Amino acid sequence: MTASAPSLRDTLLRYVLNDPTAGGGNFIYRLNAAVPREAQRSAVALLGGEAGRDVELTIGDIVDATDRLAAAYAQEGIRPREVVSLLLDDSFDYFLHFVALTSIGATASLVNSGLDLDTVRGFIGIVRPRLLVVESRRHATNRDAFDVIAGESRAISVDALVADPARERPPLYEHEDDDVIMLGHTSGTTGLPKAVIFTHESMFHGVRQQVERQLGSHVLSALPHSHGAAISLLMLSLTRGARVSILGRKEPASMLEAIERIGPDVVIAFPKIFVDLCRESFEGRDLGSVQYWIATGDANHERHIRKLVAQGHHIDSEGRRKAGSFFVDNVGSSEFAFAAFRNVHGQENDRYDRCVGRPFPWVETAVFDEHDRRLPAGRVGRLGVKSKSVTKGYWNNHTLTELNKIAGYWLTGDLVFTDEEGLFYHVDRTSDVIVTKSGVLYSCQAEELLLKHLPELFDVSLILRSEAGSERVTALVELSEDAASADASTLLVEMNRLFAQRGWPSIDELEIQSAHEHVGATGKKLKRVLRSIPAGRAPEARRTCDESRLSVEERAL
Repeated sequence: MTASAPSLRDTLLRYVLNDPTAGGGNFIYRLNAAVPREAQRSAVALLGGEAGRDVELTIGDIVDATDRLAAAYAQEGIRPREVVSLLLDDSFDYFLHFVALTSIGATASLVNSGLDLDTVRGFIGIVRPRLLVVESRRHATNRDAFDVIAGESRAISVDALVADPARERPPLYEHEDDDVIMLGHTSGTTGLPKAVIFTHESMFHGVRQQVERQLGSHVLSALPHSHGAAISLLMLSLTRGARVSILGRKEPASMLEAIERIGPDVVIAFPKIFVDLCRESFEGRDLGSVQYWIATGDANHERHIRKLVAQGHHIDSEGRRKAGSFFVDNVGSSEFAFAAFRNVHGQENDRYDRCVGRPFPWVETAVFDEHDRRLPAGRVGRLGVKSKSVTKGYWNNHTLTELNKIAGYWLTGDLVFTDEEGLFYHVDRTSDVIVTKSGVLYSCQAEELLLKHLPELFDVSLILRSEAGSERVTALVELSEDAASADASTLLVEMNRLFAQRGWPSIDELEIQSAHEHVGATGKKLKRVLRSIPAGRAPEARRTCDESRLSVEERAL
């Protein structure tokens, strides 16, 4: 009997995984070599990408586009190991320019298009690229400003870059494992975004480890294109032969329409996108194709996860299609080329309360106290991770790089504890812990508790606000749509009742604030900004604990 021909997935996996030189800097070219052009099929769909029509691309189409860009960059004089910063529209162009630059040995610095000009100026000042490439309309509008931002470098538009097409590209660069191929940036939760270093090996290490385990054949991505997570997703999905559809507009209505129209079995986004999606009613919507919702970044809220896993379907152990999907919580940070933890939620999973699961097998973890000593299970401390997928450090900031290391572990800036089963629970960022005279309050842990028990809340952020020599714990809340008329004083009493039951410090004041306000480029609430805003900006919506103070008897309930 003649053996059947290997599948596209098997062909790609065998070709790439058996090649020790394959990595983040050349994986697209390795995939293109694995399958003849005539046998290739659509690998990427840009939804609504051209005059409202979808644009279909094979791996060969991507290579052709990146070859043209690589030739243009070489014509601009870009050489191996030089840095080019990219400030483009939030589009697939980031990936094309990344592949083009790495293919000639240069380093791509991806700058989020949502950053304001002052932040861009500060970030470019840290990176100090050879060239700054700006989306053409934005460059035309702020040409003088970008010349200033570029400093001793040059700023040019995308149109200028490709205006004089070069005839051929340079030979493909041969990477070493430690060659720097990309500078990402952090979300800015603690200040000016930092430039994060990723290498040929580190960008691909998680892909190598996870690609054969990854499920799903059609992925809908709503990730921001300038973030390393979007690059890693394409590496992971294309290497196993999955089709990736890329959402152009990331608002909930567009995502729901796309799911119904194209029927993906995997939907991936940052947590904020899923939070916004859960604002919508799913009644009458056909989301049955979805088997997996995947979030990467922060841990997600139980309420939103439960709403999503009630949709879609899964296949049980006997191969039968059943109602209800899975939510895969991949937790990491901008300093990881791949997530570090995974927790899979189904309709019967009760591992919530900010449980982030266990680390991937290729990630080592430890929990440290403030004196760099390892902590046992049950004790809250600083999370350290060790893996080839972790950043090599912060570009042009060796001091900060070294301060983030303990015994070979990278400090993530997160506070966690483990239980006796080895499961990790995330309670806060080190910069956001609330320390009061009454004790310590871990803001992320406390916010999850409030959202779990108070359906009147859609979103909540807890901060410690200092004014005129006094400190007050403040809850900034967005009410659920069906609780818009809820009494703030009564709500504050209920919030403090929950805290009193656990011996936590009480909340002093409550203000109404949209979850859309004061968010960073990746959708995270910027608590450092919230702390700087004077109290009572919306006095009609503000309630203080003095107006609704719990009695000693009530606090004891």
